[in-house]
Amino acid sequence: MSEMNLEDGKNWSFLTCIAYSYIAFTGLTHGDLKEEELQVILSCLQEWSPVATDDEIMEACTIAHSWFIEDMEENAVSTNVTALAHKLNVDEFEGNERTKKSFLDDLVRISIADSNFEDNEKALIMVFADVFGLSEYHV
Repeated sequence: MSEMNLEDGKNWSFLTCIAYSYIAFTGLTHGDLKEEELQVILSCLQEWSPVATDDEIMEACTIAHSWFIEDMEENAVSTNVTALAHKLNVDEFEGNERTKKSFLDDLVRISIADSNFEDNEKALIMVFADVFGLSEYHV
């Protein structure tokens, strides 16, 4: 498993883990975050945490985006995405195949938000699927 320093002073809450994963996914596959993708990300986060307010969702995205920018400068995004996939699998999704598939389905929703579904997006979704033990997942 890739190592990620969770004692780095960052609040790796469930919501920020999901937000970082989604934002990093778009950043790694496109290099930017399009408005259509952001709207889908916000919707997905609301579904994961229905009791969270819009402000809390936006705050998680803002924090995750700033961490993503920091990690880009340190070439740490790929390592952190893989580590977060492991963290989500072990701490949040373990034993719940439906929940894991919901996360992967969200990545597909984010991918097609801009009306394109690129091969690099499919490949990164499969990285998450493999970590989740769902190598049979079809994108």
